[in-house]
Amino acid sequence: MNITNKVFEEGDKIFRMIAENSMDAIIIIGNNLEFSEPKIEYANPAYLKLTGFSLEEVIGASPAIIKGEKTSQKMLDDLKEQMKQGNQYKGKAINYKKMEMNSQMSGQ
Repeated sequence: MNITNKVFEEGDKIFRMIAENSMDAIIIIGNNLEFSEPKIEYANPAYLKLTGFSLEEVIGASPAIIKGEKTSQKMLDDLKEQMKQGNQYKGKAINYKKMEMNSQMSGQ
């Protein structure tokens, strides 16, 4: 195993340890935003608990699975633009749980 792979594996272990134990909802989506709808590649237990979805339901799904009638399209467009530029997004959105109950999610 070369040093680059070892460093990557260690970083991945540290990230997973932090994300799996975080009380904040965390998802990772694919970065091919120019050519396709983003897809969820990772969701931590806090995200699953907050939304009511299972891991099997969210992996490969669009983050829009929690979008509802009160979710601002302008906020979603701003978020996508910031992600395309590789920037951190700070904002607030009204999203929905699997059972269509409102839940407030915010980025700090």
